Amino acid sequence: MFLLLPNEMLDFSKSLMAVSVFASNILFWTESGYFGISSELIPLIHTWSLSVEEQFYVLYPLLILLTWSNSRCRLYLSLLAIFIISFILAQWGSHARPDAAFYLLPTRAWELCVGVFAALFLLQVPQKKINIFLCEINSFIGFFLIIYSVLSYNSLTPFPGIYALVPTFGSFLIIIFCRKETLISKLLSAKYIVFIGLISYSAYLWHQPLLAFAKIYTVNKVGFGLSLGLVLLTFFLSIITYKYIETPFRNKNIFGRNSIFFFSIVGLFFFFSTGWLWYYKNGLNERYSPDILVAAKAIDDWYYPGDLSKTKIDKFYKYDLSKPIDILFFGDSHAEHFAPLAEQLSDFGFNSGFLTSGGCPPIPNVYDDSHSKCIGLFDQLNNVLSKENNIKNIVISGCFNCYLTDYSWSISGVDRSYSYYYLEEGSKFSLSSIKGTSKALKSLQSFLVEIDNKANLVVIGDNPVGDSFDPFLITNYMIKGEHYFAKNFQDFSINNNVVNSDQVKLNNNIQMLVPVNAAFINSLDIICPDNICTTFDENGRPIYKDNNHMRPFFVKSKFGDLLLELF
Repeated sequence: MFLLLPNEMLDFSKSLMAVSVFASNILFWTESGYFGISSELIPLIHTWSLSVEEQFYVLYPLLILLTWSNSRCRLYLSLLAIFIISFILAQWGSHARPDAAFYLLPTRAWELCVGVFAALFLLQVPQKKINIFLCEINSFIGFFLIIYSVLSYNSLTPFPGIYALVPTFGSFLIIIFCRKETLISKLLSAKYIVFIGLISYSAYLWHQPLLAFAKIYTVNKVGFGLSLGLVLLTFFLSIITYKYIETPFRNKNIFGRNSIFFFSIVGLFFFFSTGWLWYYKNGLNERYSPDILVAAKAIDDWYYPGDLSKTKIDKFYKYDLSKPIDILFFGDSHAEHFAPLAEQLSDFGFNSGFLTSGGCPPIPNVYDDSHSKCIGLFDQLNNVLSKENNIKNIVISGCFNCYLTDYSWSISGVDRSYSYYYLEEGSKFSLSSIKGTSKALKSLQSFLVEIDNKANLVVIGDNPVGDSFDPFLITNYMIKGEHYFAKNFQDFSINNNVVNSDQVKLNNNIQMLVPVNAAFINSLDIICPDNICTTFDENGRPIYKDNNHMRPFFVKSKFGDLLLELF
């Protein structure tokens, strides 16, 4: 109530309700994606795994009831079938639908099945009956697999497909083979390791809210000192809750079964009701002044796909499905900016279509390993051009500043895990290098010439990017004041925001690549006349939704008439 902005409070309220009915994994899946909130800023993001587990705890006993008979064969076959199907789905989904694969039970069920296999195996073959040498070797392999995955996996590792098999199988081996006599058992039985294990569930529950609220309070500026303090606080709170909550509730003499159910129901009802009340009260927005609410309303004010309808071609949307399109917008999320113009264009007799994908540069052979969905985008473009025979105008737009300027990587909202490169004959040339940038610009030029020969080409120069446009930072500036921002956001300026020279240079370079017969709309001239950028309109509304995406009302007012003049 003291830290969260209204939109953040609404998201937190929804997560409170979802956690209470063991559906937070489904909620976070629906809210994930290119424009999803960074998981580091979601206080209850870690509860997704609890929801998956609870869903399993409900469904698995039902499976036993349905399959159990005089023979356990039906149960074993059912589990094996679930394991195989779930694993195949997870492997496919980790590349094709990574968000769904990460959060949802169908692609996580195989991991839980491994635990079931371990339990069933130990029912048949107790640990003490397994050869000690075999236990020693396999427990060591299991420990090695877990450590290997911890040290070698990163944010680009596809999950939870075949890569998830490594730590999962490692855990399986330790559960099956880690007898008291083994070296790994002695290591894991050390006093301090056991102590960490005892408080680990409490630590799991505490760490994410503490870190998320700290990042929200500091506007994502958590330094080493604060991080260390949060770790120590997590351990302290974990010890307290383990001693005074976990331990008493595990004691049947203090809390019986009926008491457990009573406290669980009361707790779930309390949190669900609290979440519903805060959501009903619109995020308690009365906590803030009108000017702060106006700025906060801009956060994530996104339109796409809006009035557009999905077609049978992946990532291709049309305004009117019953008619061929006259205008095709192609690019990344910066082409999606212009979806609010579809209705206006329709009023003048134009049917528009959008072939776009967030984070996918409209530059042939430029990729990023974390955006596997970008592969094949240009094949889809050729598919659209072959099937839509009435296209007279093609509009190209992209966040070229995001891919081709060093400055873009220093702003707060750009994920530093992205690493774009130009791919040529199997070799990768990073766009952070002069050679990579040069190859990318030549590729863009050839592409524009090719498109210019097929239709009337309009290239929209990239709009400026930077912290000063971000309504999240603007809102926090209004709350925290100039002193905090002068210290922590040196490039931030709520007034007299000067456009970065790298972006001016890139904009000029791209303009030079545009064929003579094609049109170029200079977004910098619109947003930053005389190189001084406006971040608010005449009514005091931020014109961006984040640090690089324009809001629908601004696009309509500044770009609609310009485009109509060119068609």
